[in-house]
This record gives sequence, C-alpha cells and structure tokens, in this order.
Amino acid sequence: MKAIVMAGGEGTRLRPLTCAIPKPMVTLLDKPMLAYVTEHLLRHGITDMALTLGYLPSVITDWFEDNKPQNMNVDFFIEDVPLGTAGSVKNAASFIDGTFLIVSGDALTDIDLTAAIQAHKAGGAKATIVLKRLGNPLEYGVVITSDKGGVERFVEKPGWEDVFSDTVNTGIYVLEPEVLDLIPDRTQFDFAKNVFPLMMSNGMPIYGWVAEGYWCDVGNIESYIKAHEDILKGAVKVNIPGRNAGGIWVGEGAQISNSALIQSPSFVGAGAVIGDGAKIGQYACVGAGSRVGAYANLKRCVLHANARIGRHAKLSGCVVAAGSAVGERCSVYEGAVGGERSCLFGESRVAPRVRIWPEKQISAGAVVGENIVWGYGERTGFIGRGGFVGDIGVDLTPLRLAKIFGAVAEYMSCKRVALATDGSPLCGAVLKQASGMLTMGGVDVLAMKRVLRPVCASLARTLDAGLCVMLHAHKQRLYVDLFEPELFMLSKQARRKIEAKYFAQGERLACSETGQETWVDLADQLYLNSITQSVDWSVVKAAGLKAVVAGGRDADVLAAKAL
Repeated sequence: MKAIVMAGGEGTRLRPLTCAIPKPMVTLLDKPMLAYVTEHLLRHGITDMALTLGYLPSVITDWFEDNKPQNMNVDFFIEDVPLGTAGSVKNAASFIDGTFLIVSGDALTDIDLTAAIQAHKAGGAKATIVLKRLGNPLEYGVVITSDKGGVERFVEKPGWEDVFSDTVNTGIYVLEPEVLDLIPDRTQFDFAKNVFPLMMSNGMPIYGWVAEGYWCDVGNIESYIKAHEDILKGAVKVNIPGRNAGGIWVGEGAQISNSALIQSPSFVGAGAVIGDGAKIGQYACVGAGSRVGAYANLKRCVLHANARIGRHAKLSGCVVAAGSAVGERCSVYEGAVGGERSCLFGESRVAPRVRIWPEKQISAGAVVGENIVWGYGERTGFIGRGGFVGDIGVDLTPLRLAKIFGAVAEYMSCKRVALATDGSPLCGAVLKQASGMLTMGGVDVLAMKRVLRPVCASLARTLDAGLCVMLHAHKQRLYVDLFEPELFMLSKQARRKIEAKYFAQGERLACSETGQETWVDLADQLYLNSITQSVDWSVVKAAGLKAVVAGGRDADVLAAKAL
C-alpha cells in the first residue's frame, strides 16, 4: 500500500506561525507535524510515501534530507499553481500503481489505518472515507451515511440547522486508482466538493468508515495548543521526544534548577534551561534550547525552540515562536502568539488572541491590544535617565545591542567615548561588541576593565572624552549606564537624539574613517594621582589630620590597614 500525504497548505489560520514555514512543518513538542504523520504510516507498515507540496516546498524537502527514515521511500510532487486536494493527488498520479491511501500532512491522529484499509477492501467501494464522530462538527465537512455505511450526502461546514450527523470527514481516504480518471489535469479540484459528488452521480460506490481513536485537524491556534495538551495527557498515541520522569518529558541536556517547580504533564526540550523558582504548569511545553528566567510562570503555553523568557514573566495559554523573546515581568495571555524572532521588552502586556508577526519588537511597558503585522512595533523611551537595562538574549539581543551602540556612535559624531566594565565575563564580551560598533562609527574608545564609575568619569575628563559608558551585570542581566564625564545623567534631549539615530539607522558609517581603541590599564592609579595632586597637603598637616588615599575594589582594605 502506498500513501499520498497532502502537505501543500499555507495554514493561514495558524499565522504568524506559518509565515516562514508550511503548515505541516509547524512543531508539536519539538517535532514537525509531518514527522508524526510519517511515524504513523510506518506503524502501519506503509513505507512508500509521496508528498504533494505547494507552499514553501523547499522547507519540507530540506527537512527530509536530514530526517527521512531509512525504511521509508519518499517522493515529492510540487504544484506550481494551486490544484486543490484532488488536483494535487492527480499531479502525483505517476506514483500510484493500485489501491492507495490519502492522509493529511497537518492533522494529528492515531486512527487505525490498517483497519481502514481492510474495511475498504471488504466493502468493495471505489472510495472509503474515514469518518470521526465529533460533538461539534461545525468546522468540518459532515458526511451522512446509510445504515450499511454508504455515503448519501456531504455538507461542507454546516450551520446547526444543517447538522444531521456528527460524523465528519477526516481527510483520510482509501481510493481505487480509477477515481483519478474523474480528476482533470492541472485543474483546481477538491475531493469533498467535486470528486465525491461526481462519483455519486456516476453511481460509483463510496463507503464511510467510522473510526475510533484520536483525530485533530490542527487548523487554528486554539486546536494547536489543545493538540499539545492531548499529547501530554496521553489522549493520542505518539512518540514524545525525551525521557518520561513521572509525566514530565525531559530532553537530553536540559538544565532545571532545584528550586523550579514543574507540574506534570509537561515538556522540557533538549538543552532547555529552567531558572530558579520558575513554575512550569500543567501542559506547558518548553522547546529545545529555550531559557526560562527565574520566577517566570508558564501555564498551558507553548514555547518553540530557542525562545527566551525573562524573569517574573507570566505566560498563559499562548504560543512563543522560535527565537523569540519575552522580557522581564511581561504578561502574555490566552490565544496570543509571538512570531519568530519577535521581542517583547520588559513589563509589556499582550492581550488575549493578539498575534505579533515575526521580527516585531514591542517596547517596554507597552500594552498590545491588536495584531502587530506591519512596522516594527518598538517605540521610543527605551533609554532612561541612567541608560538602558535588560536580560541578555531577551531584551538585549546581540543584534539590538549592535544597533544601540551604532546609534551612540552616530550621536557622538566622531568624538571620544570612555567605555568601562565591572570586570565580569559577560560585560567583557559586550565591551568587545560595543567597542567594535563605536570604532566602526568613527569614535575613539578609551577602554577600561574593573573600574568604578568615578574612575571612568575622571579619566574621561582627563582624556577629553564626551561620553561615559559603564557596563555592569548581575547574572544574565546587563546594565548599560550612559552619563557625562561630570557624572551628570544624559539630558532628555540627548537620550531622544540617540533613540532617533537608533530608529533611523542606515547602512553608512557616521564618519568616513574608523576610530581607535585604546586600553587604559592603570586607570585606578591615574585616578588616585589626580586626587593626590588636587589636595593641599599643608592644610591637612596643619590641621593634624591623617589622610588615606585608596581606590579600586580594595579601597576599604587599604584604608583599614593605613588607619
């Protein structure tokens, strides 16, 4: 038995999850839906599969290059124009050499395909439609059958007044090859709307077989989240990646803090990190490589691979797509979706059912009450009186830091900047990036390690720098202080000018020549010398006082020893 998998859908109701990938490639617990389809076919001994592709076909073909099971033969048939469900199968007619099975590439099921095939052969029909009883059939095509199982009528997405049956069309068919003769070449044609009514008018027998087991058309965000819940509670028989630890599936290399609370059933993907005091509630799914910050609270939500969730964030019944970030103390509510590589900065809030398209940035403290499709979504005001702050990889991604430091370079207009760190490895890495962006923008950089704020300011005044940038960190939280050499905070006008450069940043450098980076290794000693030279020691001696001059991180110890 050969199977044709219809995998050409765009999945418009699942957007923004399907903006860059076809619907069958949207993941469930770190595996594309198409992977579950392939595994299901193999469980029933079907090793020859053809996929009909339309929307972004290379995403699927590339995935199969690395993930095709060794015992599965796979062919691809790509539509250059939309052909409908039946037209796409006719496009793959060369693959068919007998009775064949059709399944959907974007439905989750454990229906007994072997029993369906046996029922088709026993019934002697030209087509067998696999049916499923549902309490609410309004979203699906209803099929009405006789007492003997023969199909009598189709009703596509009926209203309640048209519901005469609770059996819906699952999109799983067993067909004889002569059915293809009814389908015109390279013409948009559907099974439920065109082929099956035509078969009935021609007297070709169609059988409806009501299946047991699980079936879900993952057609919208609500059913997508529900599918995760059903998998975790065992409603559908599929292979879940990772090891099962009392109803909590944990992938290889995942790191979970001892103080984190994880309720079963839930899922933590390979390489994911769960921070101190974080709470992962029932049916929450944390994708591979994702990071959940300290004291974040996740309830029945889905994080795709490499998502970043800040500290104290609260997520409930939402989806955060791959590579996206949710900042500290953000709130995202039921049915909301953040597209790939989107970013919510600290303390922002996303209302229920709001969808944010890929690459969008939502500024700190924003309240998002409608879909964000166009533009960037980020607003002014992210630079405060003292500078800016955020979690590395969440609020402050490497790309965003590069843009900010590039904006600072344009604002300084080829002048000199004093750049200092607290000596931590994180700040050392950021210093390299900041220095690179500043010098590319024509700014000379005075770089210092392990110095205090007054030391940085003093050296800036001595060496004629126009701005001080101080980097200090606590765990993964980065603080970037911006202040004048006189230790004054930046004016509101200066902050707004930097932000204006940030939003209007082009591809040109601020200056025609690059700046130079100079390391100041004896900053503490130079600071002490400047203080020593500014004191009138004769006055101190005449007053009978003892003065201790000490600086740097050991200042308190040196002063104690001197006294």
